[in-house]
Amino acid sequence: MKKIVTLLFAVTTCFMQQRLSAQTDSAYLDLPRFRVSRSSVQSFTIKGEELAKMPFTDFSQAIGVWVGPALATGSTIVYVVDGQMVNDVNIYSIHDIESITFLQSGLIQLTGGTVAHQNIVLLTTKKNVSNKWQLQGAASTAFVNRGDSSAKAGLFHQYNVSASNGSEKLNYGVSAGFLHDMMPQPETARFEKNSSLHQNRYRANAWLGGVFLHHHQFRLDAAYVTQKQSNAYTLLQPTSHSNTGTWKKDHVLNIKASIASSFEGGFGNRVYADFYDYHLQGNITSIDNADGFSGYTLTTEEPKLRNWMVGNRFSYDKQFHRFYLAASLDVQYRHVDYNYNNLAFRTFSTSSNPATVTVSTYWEGTYAKNWFIAPTVNFGVDSLLNMQAGAVAIYHPLRTAIHENRVLPFGAASFDVLKSINRNSPVSLRLYTSVAAISSMPELGWANLSNLTTQQNLLMDYNSLKARPWASFDPYQVYADVRYVHFQGGVRLGLWQNKLIADYTYDKNQSVSPQQPIYTVPGGYGFGGSVSQPPRYLTTNYTRHRLAISAQTDIGKLHWLSVATMYYIRSKTEQAYYSVVTKDNFYTTGWANRFTLGTWQLGVDAVGVFNKAYVGGKHKSIALQQVNVGRKFTHGYVSYDVFAFTRTPFDNKQYPLFDQRRYYGIGCNIGL
Repeated sequence: MKKIVTLLFAVTTCFMQQRLSAQTDSAYLDLPRFRVSRSSVQSFTIKGEELAKMPFTDFSQAIGVWVGPALATGSTIVYVVDGQMVNDVNIYSIHDIESITFLQSGLIQLTGGTVAHQNIVLLTTKKNVSNKWQLQGAASTAFVNRGDSSAKAGLFHQYNVSASNGSEKLNYGVSAGFLHDMMPQPETARFEKNSSLHQNRYRANAWLGGVFLHHHQFRLDAAYVTQKQSNAYTLLQPTSHSNTGTWKKDHVLNIKASIASSFEGGFGNRVYADFYDYHLQGNITSIDNADGFSGYTLTTEEPKLRNWMVGNRFSYDKQFHRFYLAASLDVQYRHVDYNYNNLAFRTFSTSSNPATVTVSTYWEGTYAKNWFIAPTVNFGVDSLLNMQAGAVAIYHPLRTAIHENRVLPFGAASFDVLKSINRNSPVSLRLYTSVAAISSMPELGWANLSNLTTQQNLLMDYNSLKARPWASFDPYQVYADVRYVHFQGGVRLGLWQNKLIADYTYDKNQSVSPQQPIYTVPGGYGFGGSVSQPPRYLTTNYTRHRLAISAQTDIGKLHWLSVATMYYIRSKTEQAYYSVVTKDNFYTTGWANRFTLGTWQLGVDAVGVFNKAYVGGKHKSIALQQVNVGRKFTHGYVSYDVFAFTRTPFDNKQYPLFDQRRYYGIGCNIGL
């Protein structure tokens, strides 16, 4: 690791010795392994403030209406903050986010954090270059109850403060927040609640950025989050009762750094590094009493995961009149360490046996090392034509039977038909296509902050919904040989200088993945030894049709932003070993609206799912995701807005889209 860091530092230092010239990156979007031209992908961008007036503990709860609710779960979204993938986006506050870009492109599958049908969301954090202090505060509180029971309501609280200052040469800031959320629990004749399931989250962020030696931009981010979650209840039986309590505490530390340099002749270089440390402590305590019997059980589990990543991207960008050429080579090294400890202590006594004590312990540890190399080349003509091709090569120094070294090529192109005829045409008709050989490389998705949601709903199965109490990292499955062939085609129609945009996207892929293959684990990579299971293979065919319409309208003082999205998804899975075939065809829709009339603001979001397979057959469900209304005020140097909000005031009780919680509250944002 030291040699790698030294090499990257030497390369960067060497580049800094050269004469430099500025370049603009506004025409590109930064993905984790390469950049793409903005004109080459179907995307749309909203401001972070569009999501700042609804309560949520998980970012996916806020963006479902924008990307389709069935695709907004934590396992199907990859988040990129300021050009770098993040394992858990919830370490940031929405009040620190400047803009959010939703991408629809087949190339996103090669970022390394996605599977075949996932989406990518790019977030840009705020940067203060005004040369004066900016202070911001936000607070909201709400009553929380359940739509499917008469459980006693609780309270939701969320507070955020931030301070920033600086210029283009040097800017810095800090942010801190507190969040309290809870899950109302109904009581029955046999279930007595002692304390509701609730969580307290404490967050702190700091950042430092700027320019040195004229053409080198640097950025340093640090985030620390600690979260506590607990509940207690009593189960009553005719001749016994049991008191149970659960407690979990998450710790997350994330440090990111990057240096981006531009050089004479269109050359550039970016060095970046990331450190992610996750630590969870949890226990379950149970006290049992019955006629002639008493017992006490304590189970503790403690997973720890550390993820180191360092990379370098060398790039070239050149403009030749109407033509441009861009190329890059990205090299990344990632090292993951995982440890897990378990302790179970039990004591019980009966009338014939005064006391019996049992103690059991378990420990496991493993690690993974991987290199990723991604060369790309991009050619275009103004905003008319764009073509991009490249590959992602994966090298596993600790190679096993299911850790294959492989190369995944890809290609993409887009072309504006109408602007090729008339460059000044107010109407744009752009065609998109891409094809990629990809593989399951979920570098992210494990070791996230625990979530309160434990209830099954229409969109997600129980295993994906329940709180992940322990890190689910397994290097044998993380880089298992899952192969995809992904094709995507699309068309975008833009009217009135893109005030009205209609997007259609078609995705198709086929994957073949082994389940419980025969492999041998070498000593030192885990515990060593061999595992032998009959090989099973899953073949999945997946197609998705997406239609989205976004419109911005200004009528006098009224501004209306509306985005409507509909997906038709077909999935078919064949399991060769058991000869089992499962199918699912369904629609999912979302409609987001933001109205501004002078100083007044209104937001309304609705989602729906139709023909979705669920327990007992196929069903449909519609939910009103959130409504907020507020007004902005300005007095001298102080600006603030007050608002009232409700989250999921209406949801299908029998086939819910969400977790049946209802929020009704008020909030205030203030800036100096």
